[in-house]
Amino acid sequence: MPLDLLDKALEPIRNNLESYTFSKLFKACRNALGMKKGKLAELAGININSVKHMENGFFSTPVKDSEIEGITKVFDLPFVEVKNKMIEHIELIEKRRKIKVHCEKHDEEEEMQFLRERKR
Repeated sequence: MPLDLLDKALEPIRNNLESYTFSKLFKACRNALGMKKGKLAELAGININSVKHMENGFFSTPVKDSEIEGITKVFDLPFVEVKNKMIEHIELIEKRRKIKVHCEKHDEEEEMQFLRERKR
């Protein structure tokens, strides 16, 4: 596929970066080009499992800059914006985790209170 056709395929995504999450951005770019995950991994110089984890959002610690850089170069995306999307993803995961822990703790306290009252 000639470079100008590749640019045209990715142009709508590049012009609308704010509407994509970190994970959805890579998948959208890859799909717009009809590219397989293995080919993206090869072109970006990263492991295919890294591509899978990034696309599925299965990470809660920062993705290596070199991995982000590899993919942003393949799709000619702005590194800083993409890295900020990754940071937002991690912050959201952490926020959800804290809420879950708080809810579990709250449920446990309620259950213990219920059992204490039941013994009376």
